[in-house]
Amino acid sequence: MIGSKKTIDSASDFAANYDDYIRNCQWIGTDILFGLMFEYIKPNQTLLDIGIGTGLSSRLFKQAGLRIYGLDGSSKMIDICQSKGIAYKLKLVDLAKDDIWFENVKFDHVISHGVFHLIGNLESIFQQSCSVLSINGCFGFTFEKINNVIDNYEESRTRGLFVRENKQSGIRVFRHTEKYILELMKLNGFQLLKQTEFPAFSDSTTNTKTHFNLIIAQKK
Repeated sequence: MIGSKKTIDSASDFAANYDDYIRNCQWIGTDILFGLMFEYIKPNQTLLDIGIGTGLSSRLFKQAGLRIYGLDGSSKMIDICQSKGIAYKLKLVDLAKDDIWFENVKFDHVISHGVFHLIGNLESIFQQSCSVLSINGCFGFTFEKINNVIDNYEESRTRGLFVRENKQSGIRVFRHTEKYILELMKLNGFQLLKQTEFPAFSDSTTNTKTHFNLIIAQKK
């Protein structure tokens, strides 16, 4: 969880109940991400989790023998992740800004699951991911794709980026066109390996389903 101050504050307020909430939402994205990256990972490699939250997306990679580094904007999320012993190192950063990540560290792989719809403009994320990733390393990430039905999202000043504000919370959420994502990949030297779309989770309290697009890319 990351983003603007309102998004970060909301994540911190939600941190204590986050894992229980996810458990009840048929949250399968972490399994799909791990499964599609499995053939590219090896024990003792390093992995950076962008928006690590409580560590749910990194858990399986940790069990597979990778050393986990994590970034997040919520100190409470990081505290919970730290208590689980999933990450080797954690750092508090606002990913919606150009905060410095881990200095002088190269990673074999980078992941970001359930995060990009809270950031919006991903140019800096892709640039920094390319910078810290080793050659032939994988970048696995999800995003919410904008479809023909725009669902009250409005296109921002950045072509391919759509935004909607939650009237109640004031939190802004984003969707991206596939073209926007693929162009960022090309600009930063990423080659598409795998792509799929899946129902990420189902919230019974609001009777809504969220679909993510998942991409596994390789730095060339």
